[in-house]
Amino acid sequence: MVIKKIKPVKLTSDNFCTYGKVIYTDGDHDNLINQGNSKTWSNLLNFEGKINMGILKTKSINPIQYLERHILTEYQIFIPLNNKESLLVVAEDNKEVFDESNPKFFLMKGNQGIVIKSKIWHHTLFPLKGEQEYLLINCGGKFPPDVETNKFHHPIRFEII
Repeated sequence: MVIKKIKPVKLTSDNFCTYGKVIYTDGDHDNLINQGNSKTWSNLLNFEGKINMGILKTKSINPIQYLERHILTEYQIFIPLNNKESLLVVAEDNKEVFDESNPKFFLMKGNQGIVIKSKIWHHTLFPLKGEQEYLLINCGGKFPPDVETNKFHHPIRFEII
């Protein structure tokens, strides 16, 4: 087993654009509704085709033994429901395999969601404290989700520094 000390990078729209999109409620809202008591952030993502929506409830998994990707699913969206921080692990698509030596670790705030593009290697999110629930939306593709896994030659136990 490989022990990897990691310092996750703060998740931003700029540093995540290779893998997908960040959804967040920081910044300007579109509208005030409900007599000014509610704000909306509309059209954060537009997509076509079949949609599958569910709830993912997970706890942190350490060590990481594999990454997965979806070939037919256009987007996979994770939005935290408990406003807790999570660790996100991704790797670029490189034909059939991922670069096992250099996965990218991102720190996702509780008010951020992510949109992972098709064919991007990723793991389910790792809540940093206890269990976390996420709204999970799969867009396009084949349901149940098309999942391809690729195991690490040596599982990675990560320590956050």
